[in-house]
This record gives sequence, structure tokens and C-alpha cells, in this order.
Amino acid sequence: MELHANETILTPLFRYMLWCIEKDKSENYVQSCSEIKDFYREKQEERTDVAFSGIFSGEEKQALIDQTIHILELASQGKAQIRSYWEEICVALEKESCDRCMACKQCRSYFWQEIGELLLNETNRKKGAGDYLPMHRIPEQIEKHLVPSKKAADVYYENNCRNKTDKMDGCIILKGMSSSTPSLMNSIYDTHQFSGGGFFLRYGGIGVAIDPGYHFLDNLHHYGLSVLDINAVVVTHEHIDHNNDMRLLDDLHFAIHKYEQDEKKRKIHWYLDKVSYDVAKTYQKNETGFHDSANVLHCILGKADGGSDILEMSKEITIGGNDNFRLKFFPTKHIEAKRAEGEKRFKKHTFGCQFVFGEGDEKRCLTYTSDTKYFPELVHYMDMPDILIANISGVYEDDLMLVKPKERHLGYYGCYHLLNDIWKRFARLPDLVMLSEFWNGESDIRYDVSAFLERQVKHKCGAEKLRVVPADVGMVFQMADGSLRCSQCGKFTKKFLIRKPNGYKDKIRVYCDSCIY
Repeated sequence: MELHANETILTPLFRYMLWCIEKDKSENYVQSCSEIKDFYREKQEERTDVAFSGIFSGEEKQALIDQTIHILELASQGKAQIRSYWEEICVALEKESCDRCMACKQCRSYFWQEIGELLLNETNRKKGAGDYLPMHRIPEQIEKHLVPSKKAADVYYENNCRNKTDKMDGCIILKGMSSSTPSLMNSIYDTHQFSGGGFFLRYGGIGVAIDPGYHFLDNLHHYGLSVLDINAVVVTHEHIDHNNDMRLLDDLHFAIHKYEQDEKKRKIHWYLDKVSYDVAKTYQKNETGFHDSANVLHCILGKADGGSDILEMSKEITIGGNDNFRLKFFPTKHIEAKRAEGEKRFKKHTFGCQFVFGEGDEKRCLTYTSDTKYFPELVHYMDMPDILIANISGVYEDDLMLVKPKERHLGYYGCYHLLNDIWKRFARLPDLVMLSEFWNGESDIRYDVSAFLERQVKHKCGAEKLRVVPADVGMVFQMADGSLRCSQCGKFTKKFLIRKPNGYKDKIRVYCDSCIY
């Protein structure tokens, strides 16, 4: 019999005797005595088992077994002397000196503490003190699976630590459709193909997760990234398609945080709307999530009201200590507040954001509108966006014909007027516009809507330099020049063509001018 960690040469014998007692229980201690006697006699005759060969000889071993049988006989007869007999053995063990493995004092003492638990309902003090000896018998079919092995978190960390790359300065689209549409469509068609998600942005080796809604982590992992790539998280408002995965992301980050080297322990900075912040803060106070050892929480407000973790919306901050990677926020109008008759009001905690890279002539700006209705002041909160990610949501006839704006989202009307406002204010248009978070029903009109918007804005502004692309999961663009990665060869190009999806389950794909043919 093989000995494992924490075992002594006495352990197999103790384990067998405890197993007999537990198996037969109080109704049949006589049976336990008989089994122990038979087992001892057989071992004495066989003397072939290596682990037992040194146990079943000598008066000491015989006395140990005799003591166990005697206390079982007292228990079976209900004798009052059982407690005093047990205490006498325990006291004698405490006084005994031990310099031989075969008469291991610790092992014997632990065994009698276990006997006290089984027969007298006494607490095993050694177990409570943290000492452990594996004396109870574990079923073989379970024991073979208890061999120490790598935990899933170990494997995750090692695998993703090796694969981590900081080469790309760009943004990957991890978001498909808006709101609960992905779940509805997946349910209807019994598939996992329809996806929500968010965005992942990296610059100078610093990674930012933006609006991690449901499927965000699945999509992140699918495209070769991991929680190890994330240094900051931005959540613009509390709707499920924007913050659903923040709890899962935090839990996974905390699980692998302990594996990172002490001097490189990475804390995630969370820039949250007030509602998402309050939720995270509740978990933090209850010590069930967002632990301050691994996270720093920031609340974004229209006006700061005190506290080191409250950031004013107009304040520009640096990300990851990189002065060339900056972030600022601007107010949006998306979630309606309670209102008086005929008066529409919006809650003030929702926001969009701008990422600014570099300085001077090298400065580039990525603007993310998040969810908002169109309002003329919106453009005045922005620097000139070189790249614009606009959440369009659903498109309707009066919206598409520029007759009536949507009440809580940009829609086509809002995207058109926002681009027109940018042209009026800055005398130029973004290099690249990504229309994101379409609502998608039984048909896919993303390609047609984007192409229509590009034509209309170019005609209205008299501008040739504008690309409007329907954003889909897996698309990647670079901040430096707004080039997109070809779905075929993987190269980045500004001379790209967008392939219209073939049916509502198909994906939008990007091709360079070489691969399209």
C-alpha cells in the first residue's frame, strides 16, 4: 500500500479501524471488533504487504489494537467507563515521549482524538488547530481524482501569460447587436451565433475594455485576448448590454490576480456610471467582489461631489500612467427620468467618452458615443474625432427619412446630424465611422444603412474622405490611420471593401483590394 502526504506507517492501520467503526456504526461495534481481529490475524499470517510489514509485530502494536477493541466492547455494552478509559489513554499519550517512527506520538494522538469524536462526540482538537492526518478511508473511485493537479485558474494564467501580445495599437469590435436581441435570436434559432459584447482598445500595451455587456468575455477569449490584457474598464451606463459581464470579468481577474508577480500586480481601474459604481461598491463593501486589492473604482459624475474615487465628467485623465493615452467623458441623454406632463428629462449619470492618443501633429482621437439620443450640443463636448464609434440602434422609416429623431438613441437621424455637426464645427469628417449596436430583426440591413449614410453625408458636406462601416464582431481597426484588418489575409488596409452579409446569420467581412478577388 502506497503512503501519501501526511501519512505515517501507522496510518493504514488506523484508517482501517476507523473505517470499520464508521461502517458498522453504533449498532454493531461487536462486528467492528471481529473485523479488526480477523484483519490483524490475516496480516500476521500473510506478512506480504510492504506497508504493513513493520506494524503487526511486537507488544506495542498488539496493545494498540487491543486498546481499540476494548473501547469498542465498552461502547457496545454501554459502559460508563468508556470516557474515563479514553481520557486515560489520551493523558498517557501526552506524557509519552516519541523518538521512533513506528510509535509516532502525533499519529497515535490524532487517532484517539478521532475515536473520541466517533464514540463520545468529542471535538478533535487537533483538527480544529489545523493539524491534519488522513486517517479516514476515502472511496477509491474518489481518491484517485484527489491527486493534486493544476487548477483551471493556473492553466488560464499560464496559457494567456504566454500568449499575451502588446504589439497592436488598435480596437477590436466585440459587440454585435443591441439590448436583448442576441439572446432573443439565439433562443428563436437555437444557436449561439448572435452576440452582444463590447469593445477592446489597446494603446502602448495598455488595454481598455469598453461597455462589457453579455458575451464580452466569450468574444474576448475567442479572439485571442484575456483578462490579463485589461488594465481599465469603462462602463457608460447600467443597461445589461453594457455592463452584464463586469461581474464575471472582476471574478476572473481576482481568480488570477494572485498568480501575477508581486511587483507587477495589476489593478484594474474601473470608470463607471453612478449606478454601475454603486453596484460594484456594494460588492466591495460586502467583500464578495471588486476587492480593493485588485481593483480601483471610479465614479463618473456630471459634477464631482467629493471623494477620491469621484471623477468629474469633463476631467481628462491618463490611463495606465501613460501621458500619451488620455480619456475624458461627456454627458449623454439616454435613460429617461420621471417627468411632468409633456416634459422629457434624462438622467444625468450616463456618458460617452473620448480616447486621445499622442500630442501635436501626432494627436489622434477616438470618440465613442455610447447610447444617446441626438441633441445639437453633443458635438460641443467633443474634440475632433479621427475615428467615431456611433451606437445607432434600430432604424425606422421616419428616422431614415430624417423626419423624426429617435427618443433615446441616435438612430439614422442622429448619426446623420452628428456627422453634419462635426463637419460644420471642424471643417472635416472622421477618417472612419463605425456604426455599432444595430438592432437586428429578421433581416440584416446594416450594410445598406451604412452605405446610404456614407453617400448622404458625402453629398451633404461635399466631402470625399469618409468611410462608414457597419461594425461587426471580430473587426479590428488601427488608431493611427483608421485602417481595417482584412478578414482574409489579416493585413491592415485603408483600401478596403465591405462584403454584404448573405442572410441574417452571416457576418460582415472586410477585404483588402487584393483579397476581394
